[in-house]
Amino acid sequence: GEGDSSEEEDEQEREDRLAQKGYAAAKAAILQCCRGGGKPSGELYTERDAHLYRLPDEDVRSEYGWYTEVYLDDETPPSVRGMAEMTLIRLGEVVDLPQKRRARLMERQAEEARLAREQRVHDESRDAAERAERRRQAAMNAAAFAECAAQWRRLQAAHSSGGLAADETASWRRVSNRPELRLVLEPPERVRKMPPGSFGAMGTSGLQPTELRAVAHALAVAEPTGAAAQRFIGLLR
Repeated sequence: GEGDSSEEEDEQEREDRLAQKGYAAAKAAILQCCRGGGKPSGELYTERDAHLYRLPDEDVRSEYGWYTEVYLDDETPPSVRGMAEMTLIRLGEVVDLPQKRRARLMERQAEEARLAREQRVHDESRDAAERAERRRQAAMNAAAFAECAAQWRRLQAAHSSGGLAADETASWRRVSNRPELRLVLEPPERVRKMPPGSFGAMGTSGLQPTELRAVAHALAVAEPTGAAAQRFIGLLR
């Protein structure tokens, strides 16, 4: 009955008073910042608008009038005029809406901003994790390259001098017969200048995990271009 409606009014009055108080403080802080030649933060504008949208209808109309006067006054400093213009654009969209609809609109905008902020944080942490994983993989590839290159260069030198041990002959034959593995022994500039057809014939079948990593590192350093090279690099990932 009547008791309920008066309690509702008391609740509304309390909300109005909080909105008026919060708005006055944020408005004063923004004005002080603008007059001092500073640029108010987005957070401060968001806080001011959150209170502004919740003001009683007559207060919103009154503030619209005040910002209009500030904007039109020749004495207004440019920084304050810019702020007033931006506020009039924001207020122009809602000045004729009733208080409850303005409050709902602000709640929706605040929720959208919160979700966008959370998404941004999530994306940033995911990007950081992906970068860290790429660095980890690159370090493992570099270590595999160092290991394979040292081992195969030793075999190559032994083969050249005719000093290959019997158990090493098969290993060297495998390296010299696989064009993919020979990339590890080639200087990067020579890999970069290889004809596109060379990469077209390459594949990953039968290569060991360490060998795949070594080849991936050789190509990451050489950075060959062309569709065939990129296709092969894609197979190594």
